[in-house]
Amino acid sequence: MFSIFIERMKTLGKTITTIACFLLMMSPSLAGFGVSPTNIYNEYLKPGAHFEKVVTLSRSDPFEDLDIVIEPSLGEINSWFRFDPGLTFVFPKGESRKTFKIIVDVPQSASYRGYEGVIRVKALARGQAVQGVSIVKGARLDVDLVTTEVSISELQIKSLKMLDANEGDPLKLEILAENLGNVAVSPDAKVAIKNLQMEDLEEHVDNDLEFVQPNESKTLYAEFKSSLPQGEYFVDAFVLVDGSVVRKERLVFRINAPGEKSADTSGGLSTAFANGISLLRDNASMIGVCLLFAIVAYFLMSKLWKQESMEDKKNELWAPLLGVRASSRIIVSILIGILSAGIFWWFSSHPIQFEKESKKSDISVQPSGGIPLEVVVSEGTDVKGVKEKIDKSDPLVVSDRDKDGKAKYPIYESPDLNSNIVYYALEDEKLDVVEENADWYKVEVGDGDMGWLEKSKVKSSVSQEIQ
Repeated sequence: MFSIFIERMKTLGKTITTIACFLLMMSPSLAGFGVSPTNIYNEYLKPGAHFEKVVTLSRSDPFEDLDIVIEPSLGEINSWFRFDPGLTFVFPKGESRKTFKIIVDVPQSASYRGYEGVIRVKALARGQAVQGVSIVKGARLDVDLVTTEVSISELQIKSLKMLDANEGDPLKLEILAENLGNVAVSPDAKVAIKNLQMEDLEEHVDNDLEFVQPNESKTLYAEFKSSLPQGEYFVDAFVLVDGSVVRKERLVFRINAPGEKSADTSGGLSTAFANGISLLRDNASMIGVCLLFAIVAYFLMSKLWKQESMEDKKNELWAPLLGVRASSRIIVSILIGILSAGIFWWFSSHPIQFEKESKKSDISVQPSGGIPLEVVVSEGTDVKGVKEKIDKSDPLVVSDRDKDGKAKYPIYESPDLNSNIVYYALEDEKLDVVEENADWYKVEVGDGDMGWLEKSKVKSSVSQEIQ
């Protein structure tokens, strides 16, 4: 009978191993960097306008310091842009999110038309040794700005909140507004207060709110005098711009006894709820692995103890460890789920690297959304940057070194070692990747010419640009 039990445990182990291998194969897609937003867009700018945009960088494996490098390619509008804290800064170890600010000041002399550009954001491992050909992923923030002489009034109300108050004090409506237009806007606020039976009690209007400047987000407070006694109330809140309602919402608030401290818990609860949602989203893969393994373990243990051959084993000392009862089965399943999620997290955070006999690493590059990639060619620590253009009409002999002994990396006319060499890439040269297959990168070598670089020539990753 015990041999049957052993066989069941082997089956359980194989099942768990298979699922773990499947999930580990998916892990590389879960790790990496993120950037939000992915563009800087404004079509309502007037000459002299000012606006700011906060960009958030995120990563799933904060185990090392990274050097963040911002590379603007903005042409004639380059002088319009400033970056806080600067073009280079550190993404510290242990932090999964880091923000920087893009500040735009449009000069008074700007012409009325569209302006475009690109901002690249790169994350480089600090102190990483560079050997051979390296790949830089080329994601970017697209810049699309339009200056206009037309006045646009567009106010977006992001949230409304009726604050609790004490009896006899003014009532306050909190308004979070963002001006998406190009002229300053001062909205109006109106409230219609009802009791819990939805009977109308009071109506108030505040026409003296602050102005929200173009491209500014601001919290406004509308105040209303009220004679209502303590209790709970409904309120229909309206925000109007030029007489038109831009936001309407039904809210609940409380009037407390005079002198009593207002217990406005809605903000705390909403913040806690938002933080909880963010936590679940950021750890969705880990939670999914934990639940999957826990469910599988519970199912297999339940099936095991339903076997007639296991009846005489239910009183053994080790039986609770294998979930002989429903209560112990739940506990053991949860532990197995947590352990499996921990193993999955470790492997996803420490990807296994395989090294060929030639000591060349295979690096997989995933282009996203047609965004160009870059190839960096470097050797040693001395950067000299040499390149040589080859006439495609002449058949050339492959050489790993030039006459000075420097490394040369051939780029072929087609993804075939027997095709003509169209270019030699040398130290610290950057090339845009426009296409790739399993073994080759298609790169631009200048003047619109294209060539193919072997992936086996990639020996180390010098940096990884934000995706």
